Amino acid sequence: MAQNDVGAGVPYGASSLNGLLRAQLAFVGEQVEAYLTCGNEFALDALRTGEGDPKFTLGLMPHEWGSVDSWAYMRDALQIATEMMDRISNDADLNDDGVKRFIRDLVRDKWMRLEGFAEDVAQFAELATYDPETDRPPRVTD
Repeated sequence: MAQNDVGAGVPYGASSLNGLLRAQLAFVGEQVEAYLTCGNEFALDALRTGEGDPKFTLGLMPHEWGSVDSWAYMRDALQIATEMMDRISNDADLNDDGVKRFIRDLVRDKWMRLEGFAEDVAQFAELATYDPETDRPPRVTD
């Protein structure tokens, strides 16, 4: 079955993953806007306070001036949305427990940082109290 057919076959609101994807994409939109404009905000702050050089960040994205954390959070937010879209196209009829497990697996197996998740997504999967280290399968040793 084609990916479009799978996604189209799920009635609006039928899967909690659809609603969570909507929240994640809205979060990504906000993050993209902030990522593209935060260099200008820092430059304005430098002009207002006289601290720092406004040319250092003016018109730049965080990775261009060396903000690795901002880059990593933006990357994770985009990747989480991509993973969610892929999951919908491959398995559109997940129940709530399956969706929760899928989101937690992104933290456990893909090493996604909590800052990359929309608040609604993090709350749904109870990520604030989730410890991926206790959820890993035991290692097999010879």
